[in-house]
Amino acid sequence: MRLMYEAACRGDASEFARLDVMLLSGRGTRELCDEDRAMGAALMRLMKALGLWPSWAEGMRPGYASCFALCGAQSLPHGSGSCRMMLCAYLMSWAQNQASVAVKAVPLGQNSGQQALASLIPFLEEASFKTMEGRGEIGSALPVLAILSALHEIQYSRLFRS
Repeated sequence: MRLMYEAACRGDASEFARLDVMLLSGRGTRELCDEDRAMGAALMRLMKALGLWPSWAEGMRPGYASCFALCGAQSLPHGSGSCRMMLCAYLMSWAQNQASVAVKAVPLGQNSGQQALASLIPFLEEASFKTMEGRGEIGSALPVLAILSALHEIQYSRLFRS
């Protein structure tokens, strides 16, 4: 996301598209890729409605993380502090989605869900700092997530898409 944010700040459509393809190709299953694209489409519609979609990105259909990086580049001042804020916001967005599922499925309860989110804030901030220090490696190693998602794709009955 940091590299996508930097490409978006430069208006570098080809680099941004290349990074988006790399990110989406790393999704372990069709279901995870579809989820990322659907969330990206929703964020893209919002950005267009708010006038934040840049002309150089017309015709692109990036995934959620890519759209989030693009949104940060279009709405925050360019610089490492803004990039770190964008990363923190993305991580918090991800954590909030997970807490929302837990509140509904476990059931965890709203207060417990909010307490869990609050306890994650220092870890999310630390992760954003480490990302800013990184050399720009792209990829992830989540084999168990890919296996569970693949099993979930063909499950007869399920609560959520992924």
